[in-house]
Amino acid sequence: MVWDEIASHLKDDFYIIRWDLPGHGQSSAIDPAVTSLKEDALVTPLIEKCDALGITKFHYIGTSIGGVIGQQLLIDYSERLLKPILALKLVR
Repeated sequence: MVWDEIASHLKDDFYIIRWDLPGHGQSSAIDPAVTSLKEDALVTPLIEKCDALGITKFHYIGTSIGGVIGQQLLIDYSERLLKPILALKLVR
């Protein structure tokens, strides 16, 4: 996977958390009653996980929908982001 190679280059200098979106990778399936996931619904669990780990400021890399989530992080939690990298994202 692309992220495996990227993580291998960064692991000596950064603490890396790789996040599966709901219904992707090894995360739990999405409730079939949910018809859409908005950016803020995806940002909240990420911030809650950072809080649980004691992470107050962090770098963020996101591509595609991850870039859109990063955009929402910038809107709602800009004070927590050190250097966001957003690629291949949709403009909202």
